[in-house]
Amino acid sequence: MTLDKEDFMEIRKISMETATKSQEALAEMIARQLLDIRQQFREIQKQLHTFREYFEEGLAELKVELDFTQRRLEEFVSTQAKEVERLEGEIQKTNKKLSNLEVRILRLEAA
Repeated sequence: MTLDKEDFMEIRKISMETATKSQEALAEMIARQLLDIRQQFREIQKQLHTFREYFEEGLAELKVELDFTQRRLEEFVSTQAKEVERLEGEIQKTNKKLSNLEVRILRLEAA
């Protein structure tokens, strides 16, 4: 059986139509997948935006807490420094009194 030119052209036409339909179906499938990917990307962007807002709110709260803690620490250090100065003064007074007592004791022993 031999194919004449007309049969060949008909087969070629059918093959081209089939290929075109396959390409169109493939293009449509790819377009749908791209739309799905775009939608997923938008959802991810929304989630990232929400996470960023939560992060920024949390960071702001931490900064406030840090500032408050830092002020309290500075107040504590200041109070402790004053207490150390007071105690050093008392120690100096006590040392002076002890020194005076030692001098008196030495004088009493010498007398």
